[in-house]
This record gives sequence, structure tokens and C-alpha cells, in this order.
Amino acid sequence: MQDFRHQYTPPVISEDNMIAEYDGNDDEYLGQPQAVPAGHALQWLSDAWLLFKQQPGMWILAYLVFFGLSMLLSFIPLIGGLLQIFLVMVLQAGFMYACEQVRTEGRFELGDIFAGFKNNFGNLAFAGILYLVGTIVIVMVAMLLFGGGAALTERASLEANSPVFVILQLIFVPIILTLFVLLMATFYLAPALIILQDEPVFNALKLSRKGFTRNIWGALLATLIMAALSIAAAIPLFLGFLILGPIMMIMCYAVYRDLFFAEA
Repeated sequence: MQDFRHQYTPPVISEDNMIAEYDGNDDEYLGQPQAVPAGHALQWLSDAWLLFKQQPGMWILAYLVFFGLSMLLSFIPLIGGLLQIFLVMVLQAGFMYACEQVRTEGRFELGDIFAGFKNNFGNLAFAGILYLVGTIVIVMVAMLLFGGGAALTERASLEANSPVFVILQLIFVPIILTLFVLLMATFYLAPALIILQDEPVFNALKLSRKGFTRNIWGALLATLIMAALSIAAAIPLFLGFLILGPIMMIMCYAVYRDLFFAEA
């Protein structure tokens, strides 16, 4: 059976007991993310899958609730999209709490995904606001860059496919993508660190960013793997996301455990 407290050992799954018995003694929280080989991206996916297999029906239901709430917010005029961004931070923390329950107790309840509204809500809400502000700033930068570029080409009477216009696109697109990657990296592990380790918001953001920069190749490999799986999941009328969706959220917990805990 796979022991989630021993990230580096190959998983051996028991048909009788899918979760390691938790003895009450937790691993040592390092307080700083450690650098791990890029190949651990496969281990993160494997650990996420093993957690998912404990209660697949419950994980799918939890993801449907998350997706349903996001869709409902999207119908709210003007502020719906902003509330969606804010909600992700709190519910992601709830999924991290649910993962911890599976690791320590062997199972989770549907209500656990709302733990972020009860545990450390103030810090999670603040992180959600910062995430929202960061998103708005990047969108504004994109509008300024592309709007300015369009105005420049118009003044110069250039066509949309002119060399100058193409060069501007080649400059602006990587800038915006880099900003979005840095935003995601800064906030990716923050919900887990806030709700499970009671880290202050700014320290959680700093640690999450460090985790990315110290494991950038593993993050890149994981992104490529998830992109390929997303394409496959979309083929059968997007039904594959009923499994891949929750696994993608659970994978954040696997990364958190691997980077911030010493091997016992």
C-alpha cells in the first residue's frame, strides 16, 4: 500500500486496505520547499491518483459541486467572474483539507471541501483578494500592451500580418504568459500552506513561489503531462474531466507533501 508519508517509495497497493494506517505521528514540516528531481512530476500524478482511488465517487461529487458553484457565479452580472476567482482560493483550500483527511483518517466528507470557509477563512479570503487583484493587473497590462501595439500599427498604416505587427505579438505574448505563470506559481501551494500549516498569507505566497522556482523543470513536466491528459479527457464529450478534474486539484496536495515534508 502507498504510504503518503513516504513520497519516495514506489506505491504498492493492497486490495484490502488502500490507505496507509496513520499512527498519529506526522512527518516533519520543513518550513521551506525542497528541490526534488523533475521526475517527481510522475510521482505527484501517481500520489494524486492513489488518493482519488480511496473515494472516487466522493471526489467526483466534490468536483461537481465545485464546478457547479463556479458556473452559478458566472451567471451573476458584472461581479460573477470576479467572485469565481475569489472562490477558487477558498475551495482549493477545502480540497487540501479533504486530502489531509484521507491521508490521516482514511476518508473525507463532502462538507470538508468547505473547510476553507471555517478554518483560516480570513487569510484565505485575503489571499483570494490578492489573487483577484493580480489577475486584474495582468489583464490590464495585456490590454495596454496589445491596445498600444494595435494603435502603433494603425498609425503606421501597417497590416495585421506585417512584420512589425508580428514582432510586437512575439514580444507581448511571452510577457503576458510569463506574468500569468508567475501568478499561478505564487498562489498554487498557498491554500494548502494556509489551511494546513497556518502560514501567514505573504509567507505562504513566498513559499509557493520558491517551490516553483526550485522545481521549475518538474513543474514544466507536470504541466505538459496534464495538458496531454486534458486533451485525452476532452475527447469523450469532456467526460474525462470527471476524473481528471479532481485529480488535478488533488495533485496540488501531492506536490505540497513532496516539497514541504522530509522523508521519514
